[in-house]
Amino acid sequence: MKYFTTALVLIGVLMVPIKSEAIDKYSTFEDLRKDYVEDVDYKIAGELNSTQILFSAIHGGNIEGGTEDIVKELGNRTNYSTYIFESLLDHQVDEEGFKPMHITSTNFDEPIGYALAHATSTGITFHGFYDIEKPYVQLGGLNTGFKKIVEKELSAAGFDVSDAESHIAGVKPNNYANIGGLQAGVQLELSTALRKSFYDDGRHISRTGNKTEKFYDFVGAIERAAAEYDKKYEEINVGPTTGVVTTVNEHLNIRIKPDLNSRKVGDIPLGETVDVYETYQDYSVVSYNGVIGFSYGPYIKKTEETEVEKLTVHNVTSYANMRSGPSINDPVIATVPKGEQVKILNKDQSYYKVSYSGKIGYVHKNTLANIVTHFVGGVNTYLNIREQPSIDSPKLSHVYEYDTIEVIDDSSEWYKVLFNGQEAYAYGSNLFNSILDYRVSIQ
Repeated sequence: MKYFTTALVLIGVLMVPIKSEAIDKYSTFEDLRKDYVEDVDYKIAGELNSTQILFSAIHGGNIEGGTEDIVKELGNRTNYSTYIFESLLDHQVDEEGFKPMHITSTNFDEPIGYALAHATSTGITFHGFYDIEKPYVQLGGLNTGFKKIVEKELSAAGFDVSDAESHIAGVKPNNYANIGGLQAGVQLELSTALRKSFYDDGRHISRTGNKTEKFYDFVGAIERAAAEYDKKYEEINVGPTTGVVTTVNEHLNIRIKPDLNSRKVGDIPLGETVDVYETYQDYSVVSYNGVIGFSYGPYIKKTEETEVEKLTVHNVTSYANMRSGPSINDPVIATVPKGEQVKILNKDQSYYKVSYSGKIGYVHKNTLANIVTHFVGGVNTYLNIREQPSIDSPKLSHVYEYDTIEVIDDSSEWYKVLFNGQEAYAYGSNLFNSILDYRVSIQ
């Protein structure tokens, strides 16, 4: 489970009807964030669970009030992914007649929400429209199969459902509801009257009252529809794959959009592994250290395609120095304790380029060893551990069949091993990479 922001906060505000002539003030989130402060003027919350379905409210809070509560409740009830953009302003229309935080669905590009949509196959977005007389739902979006299931469940629960009017039908390919993996989703438009009926004080924007039975009936119908769709189309439910960052000098950028010129929101060090959810154009939706966004796909190799070599710091008293360059004269930027593993990025020089604990630097190759666990097999009682690689060498101790021992070097018949933290030797014919190897050898 991945979390991408802090918890949401609900505040009480006055209900102001949306003027019909009100228009968007911003066409991109980048422009919006220049004028408003996160966690003061608005809240963002995203949770990436299932890659099958995303419940979202991109106009929550004091934009299209009540939609955020639906997504929160669905998030509590299900294991699907959720996303909420919630305005905390005390008005819906400013003095100039603009809807200050409403970014229309075809332009909505807030980084977390945009990436979550691409990381999931399909979903339901919840919106509100102004009609204070009739409590009903307008149904739109391009996922016709999902729409039929939603319509069936809502109708069975007693809700009035109709096809969406053209201006809120959500049928454009670049509508937020349709940018997931299937390029098709469901858009639900809830009238003002319906959203007011979800609270016992009838105020869907300030939401000072308790939620009504009708609210829970609505959420329950959506929950059942999602479960039915998920079961029917479970073959498209694919989880993330694991990839390794390769072929970059130091870091791979994470951006808010699949575009080289879009804003950077994080980076992934060379050699690090990431969760990869979806490929969009030449970019992949990735998650790394809680940051979700887009990274250039060709620079990420699936782990099954790329073996990441790891070596262990060994031939030192307590630690190995990691330097900024491949020379003893380069500054020490970190230390790697004895016994810790580093990821090998380059072995062309005496100093290996490595990745450790999020840092990239250089460690001398003589301080590193390839330590592999082997199983003991084919002995009558036990296998002797000796000081030197010879049957005449003094015995240090012994290990029994099926015991494990760490091997440093297997290039000769006597394997160099680690025993009680010290180097020693054991006869290699009795050491195997796995129990299976041993069993095959004696058949």
